[in-house]
Amino acid sequence: MVPGGGKPRVVATVAGSEALLGMVGLGLGIGPAADLVVRAGAGRLVEAIPGGPKLAPLTIGLCCRTDRLRVPEVRGLLDAARDGRDGR
Repeated sequence: MVPGGGKPRVVATVAGSEALLGMVGLGLGIGPAADLVVRAGAGRLVEAIPGGPKLAPLTIGLCCRTDRLRVPEVRGLLDAARDGRDGR
């Protein structure tokens, strides 16, 4: 439900923030997007609405191909991320 008792009219859905921002940038509606995503690329097309609702924190993970685990830079990034997560 939306304020005033109305129900939003969903006419399309997309998978992924970039696709959503692209549709918003084309004038095809509004949608939720992380500030990071808006600032990273689509900020020139869309604008965040100030005072929008606060959503629960989202955990973002890292992944890579198994054979890349032997690359020192990849290993270092994953180790640093793990250390930060564990609070070390």
